[in-house]
Amino acid sequence: KWFVPEEYREEAYEDRPLPIGYGQTISQPYTVARMLEGLCPYVPFLYRFLFKNLFITAPLVKVAFAASPTTNALIRTTTAATMLTGSDKENVLPESAKAILNVRVLPGSTVGETMTRISGMAAGCGASARLAHEGRANDPMPESTVDHFGYQSIEAAVSVAFPEAGTIPFMFTAGTDTKHYRSLTPAIYRFTPLFQTPADIAQIHAANERVSVDNIHRCCLFYEILLRGI
Repeated sequence: KWFVPEEYREEAYEDRPLPIGYGQTISQPYTVARMLEGLCPYVPFLYRFLFKNLFITAPLVKVAFAASPTTNALIRTTTAATMLTGSDKENVLPESAKAILNVRVLPGSTVGETMTRISGMAAGCGASARLAHEGRANDPMPESTVDHFGYQSIEAAVSVAFPEAGTIPFMFTAGTDTKHYRSLTPAIYRFTPLFQTPADIAQIHAANERVSVDNIHRCCLFYEILLRGI
């Protein structure tokens, strides 16, 4: 049965996030450090100072990143309770309850470490935790270097299809099928050659999700240059 001790009643699970980076510095993961370095030519002086002096400014950068869901996922393993179940009928008290957490594990950590942390938190509430899909949970993909010819080929194609844009690495936080290819190549890059506004991003997986005709044209040009280059 589910019993929540008094000391846990004031804090929901999502209000007690997993620690930033499991002890990593802001220079880890590798991709985050390269992203901050790559942003320097495009940001005001104050941001350049913060990004170039992480040995001093890392605590400030971490606080700023943690304040937004998008950047928070770049510095810590994130969890979200996506499914809750209890009684099957509105007039029957449940004998037990279950929550399913969607977990995105930060590169540099493992599924095992994350489960240990979550299990400890659940045990403090009189509950237990286990993998929803035993044997199918994957550790994070190894990060790919920006020095690989694959990244450089993408950079060259971007310079033609999107001449107004710079190429900066970014850690993709969603799950993809690339996990099936990790044994085939030392470098994997997830990239969509589309110009997306905040409004476009809000339409992803939503009603009227769409891509502009100009984006289609640029996308075709990008892939033509990329394929010719490799």
